[in-house]
Amino acid sequence: MVFNIIILALVAGITFMHSTFGFYGGLINLFCVLFGMVVAFGAYEYVTDMVTGATYMHAAYVGPCTLMLLFFLTTLILRSLADSLIRGNVPAPQWLDTSGAAFCGFVNAQVTVGILAISILMLPLGGNVLGFERMTRTEERDPDHDILPAIERHSLWLRSDEMAVALFNWISGGSMRGGTAFASVYPDFTEAVFYSGNTVQVESSPAATRDKNGDGFKGIKLAGPIWEQTGRLEDVKYRREVPSQKQNHPRYERLASGFAPATGNKLLGARIELKKAAGDRVNNAGRHVFRPTMIRLVGDTNGRPAQYVPRALANADDKIGTDIRVVDFDNNFSLRDQDATIDAYFEVPEDFAPRFLEYRRYARTKAELAAEGEGAPSGDLVAQKTADQLRQEQASGRRTFGNVASGSAEQALLPLGNTGSRQALAQAGVQLEGNLVVGGSFAGPVARFRGNQGGAVERMKVPDGKTMVQIIYTPKQAQTLAGQVFNYVGQLNQYRVVDDRGNTHPMVGYYGKVTRRGEEYVEFFYNGDASDPVVNPGYASMLDFKDLEQSEINDADNATLGLFFLVPKGVRIVRVENQTGDGGDINISTGP
Repeated sequence: MVFNIIILALVAGITFMHSTFGFYGGLINLFCVLFGMVVAFGAYEYVTDMVTGATYMHAAYVGPCTLMLLFFLTTLILRSLADSLIRGNVPAPQWLDTSGAAFCGFVNAQVTVGILAISILMLPLGGNVLGFERMTRTEERDPDHDILPAIERHSLWLRSDEMAVALFNWISGGSMRGGTAFASVYPDFTEAVFYSGNTVQVESSPAATRDKNGDGFKGIKLAGPIWEQTGRLEDVKYRREVPSQKQNHPRYERLASGFAPATGNKLLGARIELKKAAGDRVNNAGRHVFRPTMIRLVGDTNGRPAQYVPRALANADDKIGTDIRVVDFDNNFSLRDQDATIDAYFEVPEDFAPRFLEYRRYARTKAELAAEGEGAPSGDLVAQKTADQLRQEQASGRRTFGNVASGSAEQALLPLGNTGSRQALAQAGVQLEGNLVVGGSFAGPVARFRGNQGGAVERMKVPDGKTMVQIIYTPKQAQTLAGQVFNYVGQLNQYRVVDDRGNTHPMVGYYGKVTRRGEEYVEFFYNGDASDPVVNPGYASMLDFKDLEQSEINDADNATLGLFFLVPKGVRIVRVENQTGDGGDINISTGP
């Protein structure tokens, strides 16, 4: 609203000022403004490339400043020359003089303010500038894909920016045509400005960076030709909700029917290699923090330029691994690797032919369509992290909960430090099957349940195809790092783990171990597998200690909690969290 009001006031003021010059003076001003516009749009990319390459100044600022300066300097110089060389005036009837001057003044104002508006929107200010946002999601559903929200496109009230671009495209498409038409690079320039400027936060640059750490303009390439995706996409996830302060990790849902293009469209896949030079500068290193609109595929449909942004991405969200995620224009992504490879899928018309791919602003690479029947490039999409990389991530403080928690997989051992007594466990009411605990609870001094009287019991029963993940931590230590999420606060928190495919798995049991009157004391509960009759159907994955007190669990330095989760084999557990999504990152591999 504020941005629109400012634009409206500027157009009105400039129109009124120019209307006093008369028709002849207005035509001279119009010529100067249009010529300044042609110089600005036609040369700003070349000047930006030259300046950033020579000085390492940030392209996110150089580009818009260059566009604005070229326009105003050219216009000012031409107007000064006109005032010096054109001394006379051409009289005209009053009605023509007044109306003609007003018309020329309005066009001058629209072009001038339009270029000013575009320059401001090109700055790294985020997708919303003073209340104006080019695109917003609505409560309606996309007519072609019911799972996606409909996107509403907004324009400035007077469309000053769109009018300036349309005039330039019309002029440059005629006698002033160059070797490369502006519209062939920017089929819709105002839309492209929003695409690149629609950043995760202001600190995430809309333009690639050039500095001593690398040339971001050359920081993107394709691993091979762009291929046509035959059939629907499988193993597809989608997240309907947008992360918020209360729900910072909304649930993913698997699209059982996959994802297919609408009638008359096709899906094109591109394996994109993003180099660290093209990413955001974090501690002098490139890190890719972006939104899907910052990837732009440009080509031709029926001989006319067209541009598209991804409908789906793979390997861009570490919470779902290599599964494909259907994306919205305002989704956020952050790649851990400085050099990253992702797959992007674009929904385009059947006759679309790609020409180039752009990441952020100015980082472009030529795109060619693969031969018919040729699929995605060969090779593993996901590069495995080394142990050193994982340790470095933990040491950096990013995995705050992972720094205080220890985890293990395929270790369904009882928390007794030794074998448990079958007789003591049975007397406590624990359900046993051979030497395995099927379900139940017990509480008391650890020494009471140790030993092998009546037979030795070591493990909990784990269903076939699954493994048990235990997460063990000190509540007092976790409280200082993760607030009130992981200390015991009674019946408030449900717990779950998230695997690298985005699936969640509820807590199936827990134990607490404290020192009471100089003796080690334990309380244990295991709900078991859902297929076993001993499972309590009312269990809600919450901590519900009967004997241990909240104070002795949370306040003692040597008190420990253990959380039990049953997960499929072959996944990696990347996070433990409560029902609101608050929690901490971990890294536990469950093996094959």
